Amino acid sequence: MQLQRPDTAPDDLGPHDPERLAGYRAVAAVYVVAAGAAAVALHRRRADGATPPATQWSDIALVGLSTYKLSRLLTKQTVTSPLRAPFAEFVDHGGPGEVNVRPVGRGWRRSVGELLSCPFCLDVWIASASTAALRFDPGPARMVLSAFAAVGAADLLQFVHVSLEHQAER
Repeated sequence: MQLQRPDTAPDDLGPHDPERLAGYRAVAAVYVVAAGAAAVALHRRRADGATPPATQWSDIALVGLSTYKLSRLLTKQTVTSPLRAPFAEFVDHGGPGEVNVRPVGRGWRRSVGELLSCPFCLDVWIASASTAALRFDPGPARMVLSAFAAVGAADLLQFVHVSLEHQAER
């Protein structure tokens, strides 16, 4: 029999286990409330005569690239480990400057740990917040999103550079 730490749910609990479902419901409720609040606020601004700018393809590309970088930053980067520490534990080193973690705890704590350890899971939250930010105040939102998009593009170029160096050494 394998012993579990008291604050760690057994890994054999499936995603449909009632304990996990309760945590997922709590996390999903926070998302729905936040998204709903943003939608209501945007509706009220429109009712007051403020017309948000139309979404451009360039905005979609900007949100996509910045979402990629922000989700990697928050879920994988070593420097953001203190943000994940209450919800996840170190497993091993990942890619350059990255770590792999596993969620800990039970209920909502474990669900937050799953969210903060999965870049694909966090993408929805980041893309939603970024899109809302572009609707509320496009200038500052574009500035911040552009910085993260540029870092994401720079990361890609770093990997291309290293790959080309390795090929030249052969």
